[in-house]
Amino acid sequence: MSPRSRQIRQIRHVLLALLAFLGLNALGGGLYGMAGAQGVPTAPLAGSPFASYFVPSLILFTVVGGALVLAAIALWVDHAQARRVVLAASAVVLGWIAVQLLIVGFISWLQPVVAALGVVVIILAARLPREAPRQTGARPTGARAWFLGLATLAAPLLAIAAGVGVAWPGTYQRDAASIAAQAVGQDWVTLVLAVPLLLVGVVTAWRGSTLGHLLALGVLGYVVYGYLLYAFGVRHNELFLCYVAILGASVWGLVAGLIALAARPQPVASVGLAWRWMGGFFVGIALVFVALWLSQIIPPLVRGETPAAVREWGTPTNGVHVIDLALVLPLLAWAGARLWRRDPAVVPIAGVLLFKIVTLGIAILAMGVAQLARGTTVDLGLMGIFVALTGLALATLVQYVRAVRRSLRPV
Repeated sequence: MSPRSRQIRQIRHVLLALLAFLGLNALGGGLYGMAGAQGVPTAPLAGSPFASYFVPSLILFTVVGGALVLAAIALWVDHAQARRVVLAASAVVLGWIAVQLLIVGFISWLQPVVAALGVVVIILAARLPREAPRQTGARPTGARAWFLGLATLAAPLLAIAAGVGVAWPGTYQRDAASIAAQAVGQDWVTLVLAVPLLLVGVVTAWRGSTLGHLLALGVLGYVVYGYLLYAFGVRHNELFLCYVAILGASVWGLVAGLIALAARPQPVASVGLAWRWMGGFFVGIALVFVALWLSQIIPPLVRGETPAAVREWGTPTNGVHVIDLALVLPLLAWAGARLWRRDPAVVPIAGVLLFKIVTLGIAILAMGVAQLARGTTVDLGLMGIFVALTGLALATLVQYVRAVRRSLRPV
């Protein structure tokens, strides 16, 4: 490694550390402010356009925090425009501090520290090469461009919806206690896991990575499932239009991403791919949940009663039962049967389903933890099933990624 290359590598490491610190500070500060900023006096807001810290904190979380996260991801994957993105993110930070000083004045020692670090980031970023050392893929067109554009649009909308859901106690105040707890648990997983994974998937897919494409598709599958429930199962709140926008972007992004894969089929080698195991796993999940959900539906129907969960939640139906029995479980069974027959055409769909199962499984476990924390009833037996299935899905996903990395060419 030449001295210049070593120096660039060191600069990148320092920049990543600084962006991580500034990003966590912005995201944490935004969440704290949206949650009410306990202990922070509102006197400095007198004469400003804001009656509370909620709106400024939302801007801090989404605009400042989002810019820093995007810059860190671009730098981490050596994107061709990483230098420009980092410079733009540091300009956003300095602009935020400048506006803050103009509106509320000096209120914390963090203001000069963050401003100084923003200047340091600019100085270091200016020393990066104007083009990343790795080559980027061709500019996306057609369905692939729509897929990447819609996935990119979904990411900040997800951050806003999940961030507000986590931070603002009033978001789910109209919902049953168990629904509110589950929603907050899923919001945490969306914020901490799904949004970063979606951004990584989009950035790497833009550079031509098949695994990145599949990762972004898998996260979009998780988002479609989750936000069907938010749009139809959560009581109408201030985020309703955001839920609709997320669902629309995710559904059409998922469709465009699958079309983009189908338009350029890739040869798949069977070496190393656990076809029978993966196919049996998918069919097994479908059968387990068909039996489980029907056991919750049929006895009340026979007795002429409403299922317990529907009564508790105060909703017209159980949205999970509808989505799973009508859409997800038949798709899992079909994909499992095709995998059992070693059909290479279904491998991309299998990857999407695996990514979706893992992220959704983690979200469901987070929902259970949130319910326990809020003192609501949790079916521990059902949680045990989800723990086992999520662990198996994660192990299967690791094997799948290793096999695909060896056998698939970039999209």
